[in-house]
Amino acid sequence: MTYEEVNSYFNNLKPFVPVPVKPGELLFDLETVKKLAGKMDDPQDKIPCVHITGTNGKGSTAAFLASVLKSAGYKTGTFSSPYLVERREQIQINSEDIPEEDFALVAGDVIEKARLLPADTEASEFEIITVAAFEYFAREKCDIAVIEVGMGGEYDATNIIKDPVLAVFTKISSDHTQVLGDSLQEIAKIKSGIIKNKTDVLMADNDEAVMKIISDKCLASGGRFSIATLPQIIKSTLSGTEFEYPFEGRSTTLKLNTPGSYQAFNAGVAVSAAEILKAKGYKISEDAVRKGLAEVKRPARFEVLMEHPVFIADGSHNPGAVEAFARSLKELFPDRKFIFITGVLADKDFGEMYNPLLGMEKIIYTITPDNPRALPADRLAVVLRQRGAFAEAVGSVENAVSKALSAAGQEDIIVAFGSLYYMGDLREIVRTHK
Repeated sequence: MTYEEVNSYFNNLKPFVPVPVKPGELLFDLETVKKLAGKMDDPQDKIPCVHITGTNGKGSTAAFLASVLKSAGYKTGTFSSPYLVERREQIQINSEDIPEEDFALVAGDVIEKARLLPADTEASEFEIITVAAFEYFAREKCDIAVIEVGMGGEYDATNIIKDPVLAVFTKISSDHTQVLGDSLQEIAKIKSGIIKNKTDVLMADNDEAVMKIISDKCLASGGRFSIATLPQIIKSTLSGTEFEYPFEGRSTTLKLNTPGSYQAFNAGVAVSAAEILKAKGYKISEDAVRKGLAEVKRPARFEVLMEHPVFIADGSHNPGAVEAFARSLKELFPDRKFIFITGVLADKDFGEMYNPLLGMEKIIYTITPDNPRALPADRLAVVLRQRGAFAEAVGSVENAVSKALSAAGQEDIIVAFGSLYYMGDLREIVRTHK
């Protein structure tokens, strides 16, 4: 299959809309993806994998850890989701997207196997791309792969990993509540499903009840449980963040070239993961940690798209992420008001996620993300106005960018946040206005 044919196949698949049977239980299991992986000779069993779940920060933590491993000399695969512009962004080796021809070859092979599944079984796009990622990493003989969970953990397609070298849990908060459950305990239980027999676990600082659920599952499996140390922020600016973090028993000053103080917490979890891997025999120096962290650039994660006026894009889309994002905005721009652009999916906890930013706005322009699960812009605007915000529904991303730039003076700050599903379009539109 050609690259265009592969993308056409995915575009014609029925959109995946998760439907809960009851809180915490999904209307699907791992049988389809297991059968599909089996037809590809189970590539997920051919490389060591670090499996990362959580609600917030798992993608950034995966990127930081993968970059550190690359800097240490390991050929490192990374699988993440969602993509911003092209599907192949989800599959990387040494921080480089899979080339079009390789994506067409590998995904095409998996699609052909998917067509051999029973007539009443259709593999989803995510299941196919997950298997394609493992297959690509195996064909390219990666030394290790860092795998980000798509949703939850226990029923996620990535959970065909049988024996992860390490399971990492980032901050767990409310998200996908219609599917994963209303309480943090229900969500944590689903996410704990990535823990297998004797799996070592690393966890970011979390709610006490969440920590107990994960640690109990880990210890019952015979694994070792560790908690990441909190970083000490030294300085945070639009050009990056400096923080102190212990490595090899001594405090080390590390720098990120990504703004937003919350990223230091994700980087800290990645450094702790690197230390555990080092104890397992991986050769990771302090220089590799420093170089690896500094090289990471995360699109649509507190990304500065424009400087005059400042235009920031961030994919915060649940209460915990928006709270951390709001805190970073206040640190960088104390006592300022912002021109916001936002759009969100209807299955998000949008009733709560906007609370940390209320009162910080000059105006909020709402848009409808290009996704079948999108919350209509006019409905979101009504919700925000009911909470006292000055909100206007503009529908399209292009209209929102034009209105925001027209309303902004050179010293104003425009902030687009919410669903990652509109961030790819937004980034391209802003570039055309520079």
